[in-house]
Amino acid sequence: MTSLGFGGAREHPVCVNPGLARSAEATPRVTVLKGTVAHAQSKELILFNGNDRRKVALDANGDFSCSLELQSPTYVELEFEFLNNMRVTVYLLPGQTLSLACDAADLLGTARFMGGGAAENNGLIRLQVRYNQVDYGKLNASNPADFLESLRSHQKQLETVLSDYSRSHPGLNPDFQRRERARIAYWGAMCRMWRIGLTGDWAEYASGLDFNDPSLLDVDTYTGFLQWYVRTKAKERMASDPALKTSINQQTEAQYAVAIETFTNPTVRNALLYKILLIQFAGDPNMDWGPLGCKGVEGLMAGFDRDCTDKALREDIDRLYRECREGRNAPLIRVYKTVGTTALDAHIFPASGAKPGERRPAFLFFHGGGWAIGTPEWGYRHCKRYAERGLVGITFEYRLRWRHGTTPIECAADAKSAVRWVRTHAAELGVDPDRIVAAGFSAGGHLAAVTGMVPGCDDPGDDKNVSAVPNALILMSAAVDVAGDSYFREILAGRGESADCSPAQHVRSGLPPAIIFHGLEDPLCPFPRTDAFCKNMKASGNRCELYTFKGGHFRSEVDWAVIREKTDEFLMSLGFLGG
Repeated sequence: MTSLGFGGAREHPVCVNPGLARSAEATPRVTVLKGTVAHAQSKELILFNGNDRRKVALDANGDFSCSLELQSPTYVELEFEFLNNMRVTVYLLPGQTLSLACDAADLLGTARFMGGGAAENNGLIRLQVRYNQVDYGKLNASNPADFLESLRSHQKQLETVLSDYSRSHPGLNPDFQRRERARIAYWGAMCRMWRIGLTGDWAEYASGLDFNDPSLLDVDTYTGFLQWYVRTKAKERMASDPALKTSINQQTEAQYAVAIETFTNPTVRNALLYKILLIQFAGDPNMDWGPLGCKGVEGLMAGFDRDCTDKALREDIDRLYRECREGRNAPLIRVYKTVGTTALDAHIFPASGAKPGERRPAFLFFHGGGWAIGTPEWGYRHCKRYAERGLVGITFEYRLRWRHGTTPIECAADAKSAVRWVRTHAAELGVDPDRIVAAGFSAGGHLAAVTGMVPGCDDPGDDKNVSAVPNALILMSAAVDVAGDSYFREILAGRGESADCSPAQHVRSGLPPAIIFHGLEDPLCPFPRTDAFCKNMKASGNRCELYTFKGGHFRSEVDWAVIREKTDEFLMSLGFLGG
C-alpha cells in the first residue's frame, strides 16, 4: 500500500479539502490531530489533505499539532521524509482530538492512537502492516492466472484482518468499516490494472465496481484506481483516435475525453478533471506523471471552465495555468524544428556581457522525465547560471511519449536536430560552434550522451553535413546504459533494439570529454552501469570524470553545490568558462 497519513503544525493552521463532496447542511467542525514522533530525524512532516499539501513542524521533542475544519469523516496522510517518504493514513472524525505516539525507529510497530477515532486508526495500522507484507515484485512477476489467484488471496487476508478487528471492537464507526472494505476492493482493482490491464473478464469484474462514489474520493486506492482506469483507457484512445495524432497534449486530451465519458457524478467528475489538469501543470509525485507544461492547452482550459462545476477547483487550475505561463519566461523562445504541425522550441538565455558578433561557448540542456514527461523550463536554472557566467544557455523542448505519442527514437532525433540547429545558427545565436556542451539529467542525460556517441538516430530531414556531436558532455543521473532496461524496451514500442540507442554500447576512442554525476543507490539508472560505462570510456582513451553521491536518483541542494563546482572546473579546463 502506498500510504496510510497524519499531520499538523504548532500554530494550528486550518485546511479544507476542496476535492471532497460537500454537505450543504453540515457545519465544519475543528478537528485536532497531534502527537509525538520519538527519534525523529527531521524538523517537519508533510500533511496531505486531498489536494492540499503543507509542512508540519516538529519541535525538539518530536511533538506536532494541527487543526482542520471537517464536515465529515476524512482521511489525511502524513509523510515521513526522513523515512524514505513513508506515509501513514489517519481517519479523522469532525470535532474530535486524535493523538499519535510512535517511534521513528519502528513506525508501524510502535504507532498507537488515543482520543476520538483511536480504535479506527489503530485498526488502520494493522491493515497497513498487512499491505506492506505483499511482495509486489513476486506478485507482478507471476503469470496472469497465478497473479489473479495470489491477488484474491491477499484481498481475503486483508478482509480477514478488517473483519476480526471489527468483531473485537463492536463500536467501530460503520463509515470507517465501509470505506476500508472499499479500500481493499479498489486496491485489488488497481493491482489488476497494473498487471493485466483491462483484459480477460474485465467487463464482468468491472460490473462490481462503482466509478461514481464521491464518498470514496479520499480513499487513496479508489482515486488511484480511477486515475489508472482513465490512463489505461486513454492509451486505447490514443491508439485509435486519429484526431489525437496531431495534438501536442495527446495523453491529457485523451484522459479528459475518457473522464467526461466515464464519470456521471458531478463531484467525482470534477475531482478527476481537476487531477488531469493538475498533472498537466504540476505533476503527480505519487503516480510519477507530469508535468507536461502549458503549451497548447487553450482548448483544455476552455473545456475545464465549461465542464467543472466546482468554482474552487476552477480557480486553482486557473492559478496553476497562470503560474506555468509566467514561468515560461526565457529571454528568447524560438522554434528550432517543425515536425508536421508540431513546432519544437528552444528557450535561449543569451551570454551575459557578449558583444555584437562575439562567439561564446553554448550550454545545451535536455530535461529528464523518462522520455515521457517534463518541460524545457526544468533547465532554466542551469541555463541562467551559465548565461550569467558568459555562455549561451539553451534548454530544448523535444517530443515526449505522453504529449506527442512518440518513443525515445524521436527524442534522440530531436536532440541531434537541436545540436545541428545551434551550429547552423551559431552566428545569430552568438555561439562558437566548436565549443558546444550538451548536458542533461536522467533521460535528458541519455539524450545528451546520444548526441555525442551514438551513430544514426538522425531525423530524416536533418542536414547530415552539419555535425550533431557536441564538444563536451555533462551527464547527471543519466541513463547511459539502456540496452537491458525493461522500461526502455517497453517505451520503444517495437521501434528498434535498446542497444541501438544505448551510449554504453557505442563507446570507442575519440569521443567528447564527459563529466558524470550519479547516486550510488539510484534505483532508476543503476550505478554499476554508469561505473562500468565510465571505466570503459577511460579504457578507450576518452576523458571521463565520475563523481558519486549517497542516495538515489535525485540530488540534494548540498549535492547540487558540488555539481556546480565540479562542472565549473571541468568547463574551465576545456577553456569554455573563465575563472
